[in-house]
Amino acid sequence: VFCLLPQASKFVEQIVNTCLGIEAVLQDYKIKQTQSPFRGPLARFLNKNPQAAIDFFFKKLKSPAHSELFQSIIFEPESTQLRKSLSQKPISILLLNICFERPLAIMRSEKNGNSPSGRASLTLHGIGPPDTDPKGPPWPMTVDSHEVQLQGLTTLTTLLKYNQSYFEDHADIIRAMRLLWRSRGRYLRLQNEEQVPPRFHEESRSMSSFLMDYATFIAGRDIDGFVEVMFDLLCIFLQSVTSNFSGLRMFLATKPLSLLSEEKQKYFSNRIIKRLGSEKNEETKVLSVQLLLLPLLTELRRSKRLANVIDAAMTDTFVGEILFTGGSPSPCSDRLRVEFLQLLSVLVDGTPDFLRRHNRDLMRYCSSLLKSEDIACTSWSYIVICQLSKAFGVTLKTNRQVYSALLRSHHQEGKELVR
Repeated sequence: VFCLLPQASKFVEQIVNTCLGIEAVLQDYKIKQTQSPFRGPLARFLNKNPQAAIDFFFKKLKSPAHSELFQSIIFEPESTQLRKSLSQKPISILLLNICFERPLAIMRSEKNGNSPSGRASLTLHGIGPPDTDPKGPPWPMTVDSHEVQLQGLTTLTTLLKYNQSYFEDHADIIRAMRLLWRSRGRYLRLQNEEQVPPRFHEESRSMSSFLMDYATFIAGRDIDGFVEVMFDLLCIFLQSVTSNFSGLRMFLATKPLSLLSEEKQKYFSNRIIKRLGSEKNEETKVLSVQLLLLPLLTELRRSKRLANVIDAAMTDTFVGEILFTGGSPSPCSDRLRVEFLQLLSVLVDGTPDFLRRHNRDLMRYCSSLLKSEDIACTSWSYIVICQLSKAFGVTLKTNRQVYSALLRSHHQEGKELVR
């Protein structure tokens, strides 16, 4: 009945605490319900008094019992006014200051050169046993810091579920999430997950979910921002982790095709090809081709639309600046060469006219890899040579040499490549 009262905000604390107290003893009465029967009426009451509810719960975010109730209430479909109030600009700033102040403060301190090393660095980021006598600032991440950050991330997830336009007016939240995603603290906590309480293991997954939603939102509005966010997300695969990021991997591989127009796909592909020439980290290059560029171009080739996205300038850059350096095949690992060969296979099959002028160089590039100790590299080299032969023609002697070599390629590792 309290939700029917015109002025009942002063009862928020008493009603919430009473609800928690009753729920704590429900099991003693053997009530056969999977959810508390009091959550719905409580949600209607708090929805009538959103500001009072926010003021109360924001002070209680360190309490798992109160924060769990808060997340349950704002997730209720009928809590529209409560979510609307949470989406206001002043509340988003308050959310940042309460939930993400500690990790952002540590980032600012590290940027200024105050970064400890070894065990002290792990302790600062809330990994392992806490420091019984911490010296600050910056103050280290504690269980309370982890808890309020978890509640902040969960709140954002709920707000985005009900309102994708949330991104339009919350540049401060977006900026903070991108900084936290790149932060050393998040990286270390993911690397040392076994030393972090299980309750907080979803930090990276929650942040990646936020950034995936943001990338989806800006895909048709800001292609440069979309590319940068995709590269931010890609970096999670640079480290070995136990968490499952298969959903993120699928997002990276499929969304450039489904979210971008052909014009933007062309710009996206061109940005990646140029980045392959400037990027120093080989693993980033491998992932860029493997997760971003190759899935897009493979699907475009399958649908006969590759020539609408790839042009001669891109293929010239790929051959002249990435495959070759100073007229010689670029030095790199066999793992990266395999990715380049797979990409080259798609280009030769889908846009042969753009590569005709590079036929001799491409033959030379593939031939230089035929004696590689990596069976995948050798097999892909033969496959691309066969495609070049079919597209541009070669001598009978070369055909026989390739055919003979393919017959000898009986290794188990190459069975999916050589048929």
